[in-house]
Amino acid sequence: MGRQNRILLVDDDRATLKLLTKIVEKQGFLTTSISDSEKALQLLQSQYDTFSLVLLDRIMPGLDGISFLERIKADTNLKNIPVIMITSLCEPKDCIEGLQAGAHGYLAKPVNSDLLIAMIRSTISLDYERRAFRNELTFLQAALKFTTEMSFRFQKLEEAEALSYLIGNLGPEPERLRFGLNELFTNAIEHGNLAISYADKTRLLMENRWAEEVAERLSQPLYRDRYVCVKINKTAEGFSMLITDHGSGFDFEQYLDFSPARMFHLHGKGIAMAKTMYLDGVEYLGKGNQVKVFISTVPVR
Repeated sequence: MGRQNRILLVDDDRATLKLLTKIVEKQGFLTTSISDSEKALQLLQSQYDTFSLVLLDRIMPGLDGISFLERIKADTNLKNIPVIMITSLCEPKDCIEGLQAGAHGYLAKPVNSDLLIAMIRSTISLDYERRAFRNELTFLQAALKFTTEMSFRFQKLEEAEALSYLIGNLGPEPERLRFGLNELFTNAIEHGNLAISYADKTRLLMENRWAEEVAERLSQPLYRDRYVCVKINKTAEGFSMLITDHGSGFDFEQYLDFSPARMFHLHGKGIAMAKTMYLDGVEYLGKGNQVKVFISTVPVR
């Protein structure tokens, strides 16, 4: 993954910029470092196909991190470039604001170098998978809108990604829906069917072995016949969906809202983001191995 990826580092503190550059380049990534946020945005706009990721300071003079991020997400050429925000503002409301503005990840200063590299790797890897599905399902997605009832089943992460892209086109904001659905589908695979604990996933991400562990468990007799099932029915207002995994359930209540304790973790925010930012309705049932989702077909005004 290393040499073909260039990362844009934006921070007005030159000492921090120098440190981040050293950490990132040590892992084989190419970097471009800029301390002026306005100039960084201009470079990004002129060379948008050059960068795989942006590492962005939140507090900067002139164009601050949130405004920078909003400008990226409003630009057709830039909106799909993933952004990791780095900040000394550690209150949950500050983190939520960054995530709502479009940040893919959030890290606190001073930066933990191991955590930073793990987040960069996982973010770039996930972005590659998403790019592979863009523009490949157009005709099938259009046909979906004429159906009244659908059912699917899947096992693998790449199958979950493909299905999220397919189903996401049912609503007026496909990209938003795709992010939310993929979070729930991934959770059903890893924590549901494959019984990967929260602590396990943290360790695997830090070791860059998460996808490898998922593939390994899928080959084991205990897990290889487990599927995630998705049933969708059309309603007058949109689509009602039921996602079911074969796991033993989990304590889902603690993940429905953003937790201060998990705000700067590598994961653990997906369900809250799906519920509050991406999907129109999310409701876990029973022991937690079923979740109801509603997709509204009415455009947001």
